[in-house]
Amino acid sequence: MASKRLTREESRAQTRARLIDAAAEVFLRQGFDGASLEGIAEEAGYTRGAVYSNFDDKDELFLEVVQRHFMREVESVERIFGEIDSPEGRIAALQEWHAAHCEAEDALTSLIMEFYLYASRNPELQTRVRDIERRVRDVIERLVEQQMRDLGVAAPIPARDLATIVAALDMGLGGQRFVDREGVGTHLFGSALMLLTLGVKAAADAAAASRPMVRKKPHAPARRRRS
Repeated sequence: MASKRLTREESRAQTRARLIDAAAEVFLRQGFDGASLEGIAEEAGYTRGAVYSNFDDKDELFLEVVQRHFMREVESVERIFGEIDSPEGRIAALQEWHAAHCEAEDALTSLIMEFYLYASRNPELQTRVRDIERRVRDVIERLVEQQMRDLGVAAPIPARDLATIVAALDMGLGGQRFVDREGVGTHLFGSALMLLTLGVKAAADAAAASRPMVRKKPHAPARRRRS
């Protein structure tokens, strides 16, 4: 049976996906600065023209690699939240998932940090990086709100701030592990999430306990009318 012929849009999407796959491999091997569009095209089995017909430059291609990486991560976390109802069970599952994936992710985290340093000197790139990071934090914020609801507490700080802390923990520990794998265990992200959850719950409970109770005034007895 003959295979279905791809439409122009499908063919273009397939080419982009293959170029992003190839770019991820080349960037990991050679770093952002050392990678070339020619090398990425060769890795994907295309000409350099195929790269330029899909991406403006190496910066845009790298940002696509970063965005895909982050979106895959948050999709995995969303799946855990969808499958597990218990807040404590989610933390345990996240710890297991993170430990299983961090060996492969650490090199990419270091590569992303390299690019962020490069982008810090380019206002336009900063804006594009910021937009990707904010989309990731949008998802984390929603999951934090769900976790707080299921714990039955009101977070003492905005959910957006907690989302930023979680994202920073992930990135920071990844960078630390890249330079000291023996000293920075794969369990630390899950442990930090557990401590953060316990701390938020304790702070919320303390705030609730410190609020003065409002006592209702007793109703005055109704006066009997004189006949």
